Amino acid sequence: MTKNLFADVSSHQPESNSYFQALKNAGCKGVVVKLTEGTNYTNPKAKNQIAHSKSLGMKVSAYHFGRFTSVSGAQAEANYFLNSLKAHGISTDAVVVNDFEATHASVTALNAFYSPLEAAGYKHVSIYSMRSWFSAGYFNGVRGLKWVAEYGRSSCSVQCDAWQYTSTAMIAGVATDMSWDYTGAFTSVTSSGGHSQTNSDRENGHQKNQTDATKLAYCYSLQNLILMPLYDKWLH
Repeated sequence: MTKNLFADVSSHQPESNSYFQALKNAGCKGVVVKLTEGTNYTNPKAKNQIAHSKSLGMKVSAYHFGRFTSVSGAQAEANYFLNSLKAHGISTDAVVVNDFEATHASVTALNAFYSPLEAAGYKHVSIYSMRSWFSAGYFNGVRGLKWVAEYGRSSCSVQCDAWQYTSTAMIAGVATDMSWDYTGAFTSVTSSGGHSQTNSDRENGHQKNQTDATKLAYCYSLQNLILMPLYDKWLH
């Protein structure tokens, strides 16, 4: 399975070029920058964090820390986030993320958060939260990419499109969240950013490919023993 490394940063991380060069050197191909929270906070370091990420060729996406509990609250926060996306020049090719881990809201409200963003051209939407909330089914029916935080494991235990596997990777002496991107949405500048296959779908695909290869090899062993022309005709 192809996977690419990316980081997410907020005001807890530096805004220096040297820090972002260290991310690049660590293998990061993308950075997701926190822009906003609720309707009254904007990351004061976002401008430089975005500029350095772009200058080093890493794909830039953005996230909002959601605190809404209703449809109207979701749309108010989305519009606040949208204003910041535009102000910071975040491309509509970016993934726009709802970091939702502080409160609860209905699936209708969670999807309503995306509406103003999609109307403005941001089609690559994502929900981010801890593994336990995904396992509990809180996000069943929520559109977009699934970005799951789960630490201390060799692989993510739930279906996801991106997996945040640590919050303590030391980059230039600073603890940093690091994730694997399974779709290219967070790391490829040419990615469509569409929803990928789930983990189980990908695994099923790998297993099917292996099974097909095994069957094919078995058939060719038979043809060598019995009727090569007949099996060639059947196989092709």
